Amino acid sequence: MAGTSGRNKPTEKTKEVIARRNRRARKQPPRAAPAISPAATEQKEFLSTNEAAAFLGLAPMTLRHKRWRGDSPPFCRLGDGPMARCYYRRSLLEAYLAAHTFTSNAQTTTPEAAAVAARARGR
Repeated sequence: MAGTSGRNKPTEKTKEVIARRNRRARKQPPRAAPAISPAATEQKEFLSTNEAAAFLGLAPMTLRHKRWRGDSPPFCRLGDGPMARCYYRRSLLEAYLAAHTFTSNAQTTTPEAAAVAARARGR
């Protein structure tokens, strides 16, 4: 057959490299958020996203998603641009928790969230 010189066939060395990479990938456990001890965050006024998530009992990605949606605790963006680091003030996190504390399952939202929902419904 004309034009088939075998260039597309993997060599033995290529096969070994791929097999080694696959073995390495199988051995690695999934990456988890770093464990942050409560004592490490008690003295700090500003907490990183990971530390704030641990403080609130959330996964860091959940806190990032809440920030993107606009329903996260207030935060400070230090730096310029979209990749600037976000920090949370401890006192504002405590206020956020206080505002999201309920005494009954009948209370489903905060007053602010109820007002936003009412505006969205056109009332």
